[in-house]
Amino acid sequence: RVSIRTIQKCRCRYKYNGIQGLMRWKPWPRWWTPYNKTKEETEGIVAFLAMKYKREWPERLKIRLDNMWIFMNQATVYRILKRTNTRYHKWYEKEKKQRKIYALGIPWMELQMDTWYPFGYHRKFVIYSVIDDCTRIAYSKAYETANIENTKKFIHELIRRYPFSIVSIRTDQWREFSKTITKHLEDLNINHIKNEPYHPEHNGKIERYHYTENMWEVINWPYLINIEEANYMLRNWLSYYNFCRPHTGFHMKKLSPRAKYLEKKKKIRT
Repeated sequence: RVSIRTIQKCRCRYKYNGIQGLMRWKPWPRWWTPYNKTKEETEGIVAFLAMKYKREWPERLKIRLDNMWIFMNQATVYRILKRTNTRYHKWYEKEKKQRKIYALGIPWMELQMDTWYPFGYHRKFVIYSVIDDCTRIAYSKAYETANIENTKKFIHELIRRYPFSIVSIRTDQWREFSKTITKHLEDLNINHIKNEPYHPEHNGKIERYHYTENMWEVINWPYLINIEEANYMLRNWLSYYNFCRPHTGFHMKKLSPRAKYLEKKKKIRT
């Protein structure tokens, strides 16, 4: 089927150019380079970052390039990845499973807590981490072991440092979050929510926070490191994460966790 508009174009071409006007013209080769073409060195850096951080989208890669003093739009990052066949080609595997994404609307409703062993379970070094479900304000501290006593110390340190009263804390089923911790949280008027066994996606935000720490090489320290030095490095990382780093999570609008908290605080007051 041919539309009427196509017939009119062919009629005009035949009228002015004859039969040659109906033949397809080959595109002329480009012997010039566009004025705004990205340099090959910059394209190589973008492709290298995309291969190294496979889970990060162009929006997050743009932030990494800004930290390297390479400024470009996220659409340019997408075009470079597609033009160099690094991503978004016909063999590119996309995630078929659509996960449910949610975020609470009130800052103090739920915190997600978990432990992390950056050097493995064989070494006496563990990091307690917690993150707010709404504002993504995070806090971490290193201990020698993960037990009930250190969990209680971390909870009291968390209550002292967090800018709002805590309503509930969500944890997994590990032994450092046993019934003793549940009773201790009830004495502090805090609800203890436990995930189902073998379901880490229920604590998805704190798991993603651990992945962010790993990608930003927060734990890329020497093997022989002191607990005090580790806590000093964690404080430096948290000051950047909570105050300066733009967050691209669900309902964050590229705000830092502190800016998101101040925004929610104004809405609650009004």
